[in-house]
Amino acid sequence: MMLEKDIKNSENQLTTKKYKKMANTTAPTASRDIKSLLDLGCIAQVLGSSGRNIRYEIVVMAKSL
Repeated sequence: MMLEKDIKNSENQLTTKKYKKMANTTAPTASRDIKSLLDLGCIAQVLGSSGRNIRYEIVVMAKSL
């Protein structure tokens, strides 16, 4: 997955600006996409990040056996 590969190369953190560039989309679309990813539990906001410096990380869930 492109998103996963690019985040790994960016210290496991995503910003709206990075997502916009990776997805080749507009800022409003990037913000909506990130909100959807947050709502789905795919990413989580990094504690201590806020405002224009909000960072996100991929949520890794273990599969149950």
